[in-house]
Amino acid sequence: MKKLSLYIFFLSFFVIAWGISFDESLERFEEWIALPLDQSNQIFEAINDISVYRKYRLAMIGPIRDDERFYDVNKLLELVFDSIKTGEINEDLSLSAYLAYLSAHLFNRDLTVGGLNSFAPYYTTYNQANNHLRDTAIQYFSHWIAHGVGIVAAPPDARFSIDPPAKALKTRLRYAFTPDETLFPLIVSGFTSETEENLKQAIARVKAETAKTISDQDLDRLIKRQAQTVGAPIYTTLLPDQTKLAKDFVDRAPKAVNLWAYRFLAYGLVLLAVIFLKKWRALILTLLILFEAFVQYHTQGYLFSDSEAFVYGLLTFSLLGFSLLVWLSRVSNKKRRGACEWTHLWMYLAIGALWFFPYWVAPEALRMDRQETFYQSAVYEVLKEELFEWKRGLYEEAFNEYLISREATPRFTEILRGRLNKAMPFSGIKLREETESYLLSKWKSARFLPLETSVMQAYSEASRSDFRSPNFYLFQSVEGSFALLLITLATATLVLLRSKRRVVLAIYACSWIPFFAMLFRSDIHLLVEKGYPVLPLTENHPGMFVLVLAITCFLFSIYLSWKTYQKEGKKQ
Repeated sequence: MKKLSLYIFFLSFFVIAWGISFDESLERFEEWIALPLDQSNQIFEAINDISVYRKYRLAMIGPIRDDERFYDVNKLLELVFDSIKTGEINEDLSLSAYLAYLSAHLFNRDLTVGGLNSFAPYYTTYNQANNHLRDTAIQYFSHWIAHGVGIVAAPPDARFSIDPPAKALKTRLRYAFTPDETLFPLIVSGFTSETEENLKQAIARVKAETAKTISDQDLDRLIKRQAQTVGAPIYTTLLPDQTKLAKDFVDRAPKAVNLWAYRFLAYGLVLLAVIFLKKWRALILTLLILFEAFVQYHTQGYLFSDSEAFVYGLLTFSLLGFSLLVWLSRVSNKKRRGACEWTHLWMYLAIGALWFFPYWVAPEALRMDRQETFYQSAVYEVLKEELFEWKRGLYEEAFNEYLISREATPRFTEILRGRLNKAMPFSGIKLREETESYLLSKWKSARFLPLETSVMQAYSEASRSDFRSPNFYLFQSVEGSFALLLITLATATLVLLRSKRRVVLAIYACSWIPFFAMLFRSDIHLLVEKGYPVLPLTENHPGMFVLVLAITCFLFSIYLSWKTYQKEGKKQ
């Protein structure tokens, strides 16, 4: 009866301990989800540094990908995890699940069980917890077995009634167990009435072997093997199944429900009705376009939804390309060429300036030295690795090729000069210092001495360049891409319609409103690459050249349009 009561107690304790332990991970995960991804979130800077790294990597090294050493978003998030993990199972499991959720969110996807199970920080944390439980159980029962066969005098605790033999066993082996405050209570909660019996049988098997001649190494392996036999029924049942735990996390992650997607069904019905409502056709279509513009402004579906990005990309460039062909055909035809074509030319020049010239030229706020946590981040170490620590790094590759090549020294000097001139302007003070240290270390080898004078001269010239950050185009921002989308579509439509109605000109002028409104914003969100977090720009200072050029072309097109409509009105 006592054994049954003891068994029920241990079983109930195990259920409570398991629930507290891993419910805490799930609750902590929900707390992470609830935090906005801004300065109030403790990993905001680490996430922000990923985009800083990627932009500088593209500027200094380029988009070239090497499968041998390629850091995608998940790999970079793994480095973030390694830099802030605590070693506490619940906290690390919740953090790894949160980073997996962020990764899915950045690619506009929902977190899935398969995605979480394949996310390295999650499955490594789970496996480490599993291994830690196993190792703790083996160490504990190894100590008990060593006590039971006479190797150590004192047991690890008083949980089992096992007496040591009268005569101590002569060996150099030593066993000591220090309980882990988190995991050991969990292991104890898994003890059953059979645990002590299994332990005694394991001790008996080891005693039978010690009666023979056995080396210390073989004895140690035997004890640990028997300890694993005793502990396996316990530690294998303590952790929930990895997939089941992943499903619990996934069930608590928010699901992306895009109700706006149903608007296309409504659009179809409205367009069907327009066929029969000829009197209201212009008004309905105008309201439809305004509503779609409102939706895109709030959802940015043209950026973050693959299907909408495809549709809008195809629509925008097809419409723009077709309008350009129509405009060229009119210009080349003397009979059709008129004042409108000169007006449309200025419109094309305006959007050309916005598309093809950098809008933010080396923004001061994004300089490497102004990124407070970047130099301390794991991704900065990755950037250094890709410059001069890896055998195919930007600088290191040239030195390695020099060793195996029989070509003249000047060629490699020019290669290194070109790479220094490309990367050094973007390098902050610390990175320049580390680059110099790297180059100086090369001259310790006699094989590179022929390069020393010319390369150090090239470094000296490159290091005198001004500090700068990479340029950004207007379409490389959330706000700018929306403004440019409206302007481009309005321009292409106006050219194709070649309408003489002033309302069309008014619509074109209104399409520039988001662009002018953006001039007064201080919270611009820059796009680095698909899947990477947006990069906040807190100092909105566009380049004066592109700004003046675009606005001048816009105002001149409005002026010419107005004059053209006035002439047409007089003729009528």
